[in-house]
Amino acid sequence: MNELPDAVRAMVDAPSNAHIATILPHGSPHSVPVWVGLESERVAVLTSPRSRKAQNLDRDPRVSISMTDPLQPNAMAQLRGRVCKRIEGDEAWKIIDRISHK
Repeated sequence: MNELPDAVRAMVDAPSNAHIATILPHGSPHSVPVWVGLESERVAVLTSPRSRKAQNLDRDPRVSISMTDPLQPNAMAQLRGRVCKRIEGDEAWKIIDRISHK
């Protein structure tokens, strides 16, 4: 795992607007808005297990996440990588609850 640059870490920690892009079965991108936050040293996003993005990630874990600052729409950060862990159930709801309060 690569360490996040400070500017990217700050954007993930802030109440930014984020979009995640996954790959559809036929290879084209699928981009949707998501809540994003830091959980330990990893970026966490919310998805329903039956959503299109979850289905895409089950098949291909590659993602791109872009974020903008709502107060400075030209300030942006981008991450590219692979989903390395899926958390479900009560543990997941605790993480999402923390993210939702930013």
